Amino acid sequence: MRHHFNTGVVVILLFCLSFLLTGCQFWAQPGKTSQEGNREQIRTLKVNHRQMMQDLNHALLLDEPSKLNEMSIP
Repeated sequence: MRHHFNTGVVVILLFCLSFLLTGCQFWAQPGKTSQEGNREQIRTLKVNHRQMMQDLNHALLLDEPSKLNEMSIP
């Protein structure tokens, strides 16, 4: 039982070491250049941020003018 535990620990350590040495580059955007991958990641972050801000504005009721005001806001 102890032998299996030691083997498992060694396998996990080697797996983690491979990620540290390669920087996860062998998983990064297959079929794309690194510049294309970076552009896609930046675009995804911008879209996610915009959607989060829209959700927050909707939750805080900032997306529509108040109906309590007599004056209309253009």
